[in-house]
Amino acid sequence: MTTEEKTKKNPTYQAINQTNAPEVKEALASLHTYKTKLAEKTAALKALNPDMYAEIELLENCVAEETANIKSLIQKYGSYQDAEAGEYALIYERKTPVYDAQAFKARYPQFIPAVIVEAVNPDALKGLIKGGLLKQEELEADALKENGLHANPVITYKTAQCTVIQ
Repeated sequence: MTTEEKTKKNPTYQAINQTNAPEVKEALASLHTYKTKLAEKTAALKALNPDMYAEIELLENCVAEETANIKSLIQKYGSYQDAEAGEYALIYERKTPVYDAQAFKARYPQFIPAVIVEAVNPDALKGLIKGGLLKQEELEADALKENGLHANPVITYKTAQCTVIQ
């Protein structure tokens, strides 16, 4: 499992277990306060005040502690998102398609020269999809049968959970 922090406006993440728990909202507010104070003190550091530098170091520690607290809270209570306020504390899942070359060869032999090298070439496959020769839905549906999964599906997904706090 990988963890990332990103600060983006209006992310398009699909949160896992989004509950908008008030505990997470309170911790986010605290984190925003620390970050604002840190930015103000850092800007004032241009005057080279050693006492102010010590305050900045303390606030940096507070930001790190509150970020760790929020990560713990969203694990316990679920993701939080207030799009209007631009506040996010999410755990989301990234899905990356993994194509099986042997399964692709068996089902789509007419496209082998365009797609297969040693593995399925995702860029070439995207080109086939974009050109209308294949559909993403077709590839995904091909992995399913009436009684469960194909023994050798053309497409599977590799997933990773990530954390976003803003």
